[in-house]
Amino acid sequence: MAILQNVNVYYVKCDPTRPSTKVTPDKPRWEVQIRTTDKAQKKEWEALGIKVKVMDPDDGDIYYKATLSKNAFKKVKKDGIDVLEAAKPVDVVDGNLDPMDSRTIGNGSVANIRIFSSDYDFTDKDGKRMTGVKHTLMGLQITKYVVYEFKEQEGFGKTS
Repeated sequence: MAILQNVNVYYVKCDPTRPSTKVTPDKPRWEVQIRTTDKAQKKEWEALGIKVKVMDPDDGDIYYKATLSKNAFKKVKKDGIDVLEAAKPVDVVDGNLDPMDSRTIGNGSVANIRIFSSDYDFTDKDGKRMTGVKHTLMGLQITKYVVYEFKEQEGFGKTS
């Protein structure tokens, strides 16, 4: 178990009733993108085994990002058979440890993030050996709250 401190969060998709299916349609998951411009913080993440990408947008403001996630379903054995069971959703709390509605968390909010790390070692369906460290998103504590604001799409108007 590790806690990532003072992390900028983007695209928080931790609604217990609506895990994201954008990346993996057949495997719903809760997820959050973490970002930093601080090289020391980037190195802390990498030291934990988190795969960090360098982003260089057109405006030249380089930042580092990674995505943390948790599967909404887990495999368990029941009577010797693998079955899918609903996983516990990601805990989302404020600075006072009171529950928060994750749907209201906007980009640029700051959080402390609890992750669980575990090693994996398996052979994929093509016979390739896969090894590494998996980081499971367990909880978010929002320390600087930016309210998510829905923006209407340009050119569209409201309908009755």
